[in-house]
Amino acid sequence: MIYLEHCLRQARVPPPRVVRILKTSDEAWVFPDLRAEMLDLFPQADVREARLDDGSASEADLVVVPLVEGGDFPGQDVAYGALPLLRAVAGSLGRSRGHVLVWRARWRQADVVPAAGLRAYAARLAWERRLSRRLADPSLLRALLEPRR
Repeated sequence: MIYLEHCLRQARVPPPRVVRILKTSDEAWVFPDLRAEMLDLFPQADVREARLDDGSASEADLVVVPLVEGGDFPGQDVAYGALPLLRAVAGSLGRSRGHVLVWRARWRQADVVPAAGLRAYAARLAWERRLSRRLADPSLLRALLEPRR
């Protein structure tokens, strides 16, 4: 909880009235844990679970996108695999003035992004993914380490 509070304060997110936690997983602990944390931080907020296709996220001041899948830390960010989801969230939020909290649950890491900047955030993640794949290519590594003749 302290970490999420720190992230939200650092991003200067005003106390939300409406918080929607997207159902991105069927794991039973995700929604209750995040709901409890959000209510601890914002006791007056209306905190509910939402589906991307029901449209309720566009009305929220804060949308929480929990990413619970694993990933090969540090090389493979779990958000890389969630790029289609993040792009869909960006499309569904439209011109929302709220914020999006991308929560990498297993890594206990979060990014707070203005809803209007979610497309750019997803584009940056896609660029990072391409770059990390390219750097993992052994031929490139050999070329960089080989002494110049």
